[in-house]
Amino acid sequence: MTPATPMTPTTPVPPVPPPRLGSWVVRLTKLELRKLIVTRSTRTLLISMACIGVLLSAAVELSAVLGSGAPDADFSVALVVLTAPIAIGIPIIGVLVYTSDWQQREIMTMFLLEPRRPRVYLAKLVATVIAGFLVVAAAAVASLAVTALIATFTPAGFTLGDELGEPIASVLVYTFTGALFGAAVGAATLNSPLGIVVVTLQSLLIDNALAFVPGDTGSWLRSSAIPEWLAGSGDALHALTSGTLWLLVPFVIGFLRNARREPK
Repeated sequence: MTPATPMTPTTPVPPVPPPRLGSWVVRLTKLELRKLIVTRSTRTLLISMACIGVLLSAAVELSAVLGSGAPDADFSVALVVLTAPIAIGIPIIGVLVYTSDWQQREIMTMFLLEPRRPRVYLAKLVATVIAGFLVVAAAAVASLAVTALIATFTPAGFTLGDELGEPIASVLVYTFTGALFGAAVGAATLNSPLGIVVVTLQSLLIDNALAFVPGDTGSWLRSSAIPEWLAGSGDALHALTSGTLWLLVPFVIGFLRNARREPK
């Protein structure tokens, strides 16, 4: 008869805590933002957008101070100038966030990390909005520094502007709506070149052409009706129809395409 083997005490395994509500949003959003920074093409785009905004602001400030004889270098003017590159650049960020994985055949990796596609879809939207605000914030800070330098090396003084809140609100509104517009187009097309062409034509050509349509017809279709209403200068019904056409419909199409399309 063999002696009994003594029992060795086992260390109790602590229970695994349940995942925190919304933790997947943070995790996936960080991943999307990291891809924007790591990927050379998108990183170059982000830097170029900020630089173009700063250069435009500097050119307008110098023209006002040296050409028109403005007494002060006005930072609020620099912020207003930033809305031009925002209208084009921020939507392109949204397009790339939603299309790059499909174009570069990396979407399978995303779905392996998170099989629930609606979560990936939402995280891309959150990442687009955050990236847009970060780029605009960097451009605004750089424009502030440039405005201060112009005031330092020219006879002009420096001012933040009498009504700084209005241009700040305008920049924030156009950044937010531009991010949504680009994300919607990118989600619907799932094609980077096509999406970039659509948002560029809409921002530079279609919206401006609709402004010259006789009567009030064009106002119901212009994508700029949304930020105009949010900024307090537009019509709510115009923003509703425009939002349906340029945001709701593309987002629904994109949601269905992202849910049903098989990665290649």
